[in-house]
Amino acid sequence: MSIHLLDEEAARFMLDSRNLQYLRPYVPEERSIQQAAQELGISVGKMSYWTHKLLDRGLLEIRREVRRAGKPVRYYQATAEEFIAPIEILPEFSDVELVKAHATWWWSTFMEEVARAGRRAYPHWQLRVTGTDLLHRLEPALQDGTPVNEKEYPINDWFHADLTEGQASAFQEELLALMRRYHTAESQGQPTARYMFHFGMVRRTTPE
Repeated sequence: MSIHLLDEEAARFMLDSRNLQYLRPYVPEERSIQQAAQELGISVGKMSYWTHKLLDRGLLEIRREVRRAGKPVRYYQATAEEFIAPIEILPEFSDVELVKAHATWWWSTFMEEVARAGRRAYPHWQLRVTGTDLLHRLEPALQDGTPVNEKEYPINDWFHADLTEGQASAFQEELLALMRRYHTAESQGQPTARYMFHFGMVRRTTPE
């Protein structure tokens, strides 16, 4: 079920991707605050604070209340599986600001995991600044006798390429096919771990 948000405050709240982590436990099924807190690995007090914010903005509803000694336990669930808000209700935001705001939580979380994976792969790192453009990069400070754990080594790189329209189209199709292939991959009964991916490709329109 989808809900169209016409309330500016609710739309602003949903715009910040960091806020959405507190809604996620309630989307698939009803949860108590304690269950949601356990799922996110945060305190019950913090989960209670964010649950009431979600409730006040119409993003959650109370599904049932279980009586017990002391305070009853309430179970909450998201009011929809999909929320849609027209950009017109946030007129002071440009499309660039909206895209950046949407990506904040994802990009921050991705970079945190890249840093952790880098440390698991190799304990010693260094900052290198080179060239007339003073480009900087983080890289392993390789030392004799200290192996790199290739399985843990994170992939995180940027590059530019001058492509024809046909080459760009072919590359885009390859990326999308690769994403679909592994997004729907089955484990065949083997143990799995959750990985985070970021696929991106865009034509530059501003000078470097």
